[in-house]
Amino acid sequence: MNSLIKFSYNDYTNLLKKILTKRSIVTFLDYKKKKTPFLILRHDIEYFTEAALNLGLIEFKLGVKSTFFFLLTSTYNIFSEKNIEIIKKLKEMGHQFGIHYDSYLLKENKIDFNKNLKLQISLFENFFKIKIKVISSHRPKLDYQNYKDKKIFNVYNSFFQKKIKYFSDSQQVFRSNVEDILATNLNLHLLIHDYTWSDSNNKWEQNILSFNKYEYIKSIKYYKAIIKDWQKGLIDRKKKDLIFKRNILKNNLY
Repeated sequence: MNSLIKFSYNDYTNLLKKILTKRSIVTFLDYKKKKTPFLILRHDIEYFTEAALNLGLIEFKLGVKSTFFFLLTSTYNIFSEKNIEIIKKLKEMGHQFGIHYDSYLLKENKIDFNKNLKLQISLFENFFKIKIKVISSHRPKLDYQNYKDKKIFNVYNSFFQKKIKYFSDSQQVFRSNVEDILATNLNLHLLIHDYTWSDSNNKWEQNILSFNKYEYIKSIKYYKAIIKDWQKGLIDRKKKDLIFKRNILKNNLY
């Protein structure tokens, strides 16, 4: 039975406060050091990085640290200028990071899973100067493959499936009553998604459309600024070409 939870950011704040009255909120890297009961909080970021930042800010204000798993194969570009700043902000708040990998996509495109995931981890580590120690599978019921590197913790490992109670807000449907779960002394693993929560307690379908519209409007403003900048560049082209040519000749070592 699903509990009567509303999915606004205010209600997410209240949910975290309720969790903190009974147990500590920890990460995958430090849960072994904590006294029970505890809850491990995780985010699989499917589509909207700014929505992820919203969740991170709420948690930071409550002194909570969570783990954000980013897809390198989603519609967002994790290496864009905007997302670099978002990762920096989340990192400054003390949140941790993992790779959200899509083994089904790799299989469909005949890409070696272990080689590619190793590359994804390396790219993220190199770009953000963050050591990746945890991974989570995207759409695990569609296809699930486990990474061979035993130093990398998979959130779907057997220990977490057997010893820790897992629940998720997927499509705003908790498969168990949240109040009942929180009333126990069980150690818990909670997955919260980027598109599930909003300012106005909208349905998840509306959230996806609204977040997408918001990002579209921002992208239009961005491209208008680019167009204006390039138009100005056309006016100054001759002068800039001459400066560029002088710099090339000056710095050419061959």
